[in-house]
Amino acid sequence: MAMRFPKTPNKGPSDMAIFFPVFGTFSYGMYPIDKGNKNCRALAPASMVIDETT
Repeated sequence: MAMRFPKTPNKGPSDMAIFFPVFGTFSYGMYPIDKGNKNCRALAPASMVIDETT
C-alpha cells in the first residue's frame, strides 16, 4: 500500500528569487579577490613566477 503525503504548500520565494541575489553577492565578493590576485601577480618578481615553458 502506497503512502500518501499531503501536498506541500507553494509558499516562500521562488528559486530565481533566491538564486540571483546569491549569485550577485558571490560575484561582487569575488571581484576584489580577483583584482588583488592580478595585482599580486603583476608585482611578483620574475623569480617567483612559475615558468610554464619547461
